[in-house]
Amino acid sequence: MDEALIFGPKMLQEIIEIIKRIQEHIKVAQSRQKSYAVKRMKPMEHQVADKVFLKVLPTRGIKRFGV
Repeated sequence: MDEALIFGPKMLQEIIEIIKRIQEHIKVAQSRQKSYAVKRMKPMEHQVADKVFLKVLPTRGIKRFGV
């Protein structure tokens, strides 16, 4: 049976409105986080022979063969 028929059109419309508001809040939060990150970014330029240190973080949830 179709779920839209179980909820009814009024309840379904309310749910759609709530989802739209949540998506707007997520966009605002992402924009705010991006602006903070851009402010902290340092311009970097490297040449071919330059030596640099790279920070490598282990990733969680990686399954290796034979484990």
